[in-house]
Amino acid sequence: SHSNWIFRSTRTSQANSNAMAAAPPKYHDAKDGAGSQREGVAEILMDQVPPSTTVTTVTKFEPVGVAIGNHCIQIGTFRIGTVCGQERRVDENHLCIGHCDGMMVQVFRSDGTLHPSDGKRRDWNPWSMPLGRPAGVTLGDHCIQIGQFRIGAVCGQENRIDENHLCIGHKSGKMCQVFRSDGTLHPGGGTRTDWNPWSKDLGPSTGVHFGDHTIQIGRFRIGAVCGQENRVDSRHLCIGHEHGKMCQVFRSDGTLHDGHGTRTDWNPWGKTMSA
Repeated sequence: SHSNWIFRSTRTSQANSNAMAAAPPKYHDAKDGAGSQREGVAEILMDQVPPSTTVTTVTKFEPVGVAIGNHCIQIGTFRIGTVCGQERRVDENHLCIGHCDGMMVQVFRSDGTLHPSDGKRRDWNPWSMPLGRPAGVTLGDHCIQIGQFRIGAVCGQENRIDENHLCIGHKSGKMCQVFRSDGTLHPGGGTRTDWNPWSKDLGPSTGVHFGDHTIQIGRFRIGAVCGQENRVDSRHLCIGHEHGKMCQVFRSDGTLHDGHGTRTDWNPWGKTMSA
């Protein structure tokens, strides 16, 4: 079994705001996944995340390889964040996945459409701006909210958790993509509003775990892993289900590789959560 690695953050309450003002977190310099120097990385704090919590104090923790920044999550050499493609700023209408070498892999847009790079594009890459101090990232019930996007294990018809579907959706109502436990992909196509994590209350922080270059949401994992060996891989960010199927691989060269319901390699469940 894996360890439930959770980082401390602050409740959205005046009492905690006062406490933070009295005792601000201690920061130090650290290397990010690209090897460049960045500032404002909080010291590691292991603790249970309180209910309905926005991440505000901790950006890096053990096991290694996961960091929280400004409307952004970094997993190894990949980042998932809401960024603008032309300017170094947050953009609430685009959730982007990119690699530190410069390639953007995929954009999920607020209108429910998908925009893959096909190995050609370097704009809309979260690495175009500094990771920064944590802001705009909230942990909920089997769900992570980044700005106005949510990534969650939810049911499309009912206000409940669904361990067989990992869904990406926008606050405006559109669902962008569903990763299903059988390894198939179900895009929203700009028309669907079902299977959107925003259809369910965010709820208290539960069902989200952090490991070595991996984030687990329910029975799905998002991780930078090798497809054949139990080790980290800096060139592949993979999404897979506990039952064995790999859904999709985001590669450092900007290309996508789908599981098509048949592949069990390149599944983050093939690697242990601990370093």
